[in-house]
Amino acid sequence: MVGTEGTDWKRHRAVAKPAFNEANNTLVWSETIRIVNEWMSFLESEQPDVKNSTIIVDVLPALTQDMPSPSAVQ
Repeated sequence: MVGTEGTDWKRHRAVAKPAFNEANNTLVWSETIRIVNEWMSFLESEQPDVKNSTIIVDVLPALTQDMPSPSAVQ
């Protein structure tokens, strides 16, 4: 969607627009907070002094996974 223009952009925007509404934004935010709280509780149970510790999370592998090409998704 970022690299499209004209009629392609309009079509892509029309398809994606319903996902970006206030109800979904609220749901995503509340779920994010819930998951982070669960994660922190887990870390604290595994390592009680986690508040004074450094935690390193390597997200690079998840962000660099091979993504299917747009033609494969259609």
